[in-house]
Amino acid sequence: MASTIPNCGTYTIEAYALGANPVNAFILDSSALDSTAVLAGAVWYDISQYIQNVQIMRGRQNPFREPSCNPGTASFRIYDQNFYFSVVNTASPYYNTTDARLSIGVSTPVRISRNGEYLFYGKITTYDQNIQQPNYSTVNVTCSDAFQTFNNIKLQAQSTSVQSYGDRLNTVLNATGQLTGAGERNIATGVSTIGAVPIEEGAALQDYLLRIQNCEYGRMFISRSGVFTAQPRVQAEITNPLATFTDTGTAIDYDTFDIANS
Repeated sequence: MASTIPNCGTYTIEAYALGANPVNAFILDSSALDSTAVLAGAVWYDISQYIQNVQIMRGRQNPFREPSCNPGTASFRIYDQNFYFSVVNTASPYYNTTDARLSIGVSTPVRISRNGEYLFYGKITTYDQNIQQPNYSTVNVTCSDAFQTFNNIKLQAQSTSVQSYGDRLNTVLNATGQLTGAGERNIATGVSTIGAVPIEEGAALQDYLLRIQNCEYGRMFISRSGVFTAQPRVQAEITNPLATFTDTGTAIDYDTFDIANS
């Protein structure tokens, strides 16, 4: 069940447990079906009641010095008094009897929300259990969003055409089969045009996305609900100037002009 923190809202931590024993499932009562059939399968399980010390980090720590495409991360500790999250507990409600393994672990999708609004969506990258026999165990979990997995995906050599920023991003993601489902991408057309430069064999997807991003210098990130988002650079300061300076005519007079970068 969700956990309410005083003055901070109601938090929910869920894990996508594939093939777990049905915690809240029910048995079908129909002559047309086997009476022992259970509606289970892949389910988002609310594990908030077991969670301690949640930490979420998303976005660039310094927007002026760090590149885009940093993965978002989350970490938390599971207080496991009943050993439900032990990898050897075959009686756990999260045990996958088909595959004979705990269904929550490395690569399990996780989502965290506050007052019904998502704060993080990613996958478990480390799952470390510390057993305190005979009373309880704790599990330290770290998670990363999709950008973390992009570093392990390698591109095949291919030619490209002259494309807009958004079209090149879609081309590369399609070539690697990433985020192809409905609503998994939110990519703007962008301002820049990218030349027909061939993609070399074995380039990491994350590195190549960063190269595309450097051409646009907008914003590229995984949203808090897990959507790959690419936004164009801001142009308003250039295309719609607030003041016009001149040494003749009716515009703003000036003697000297300095530009300071901070």
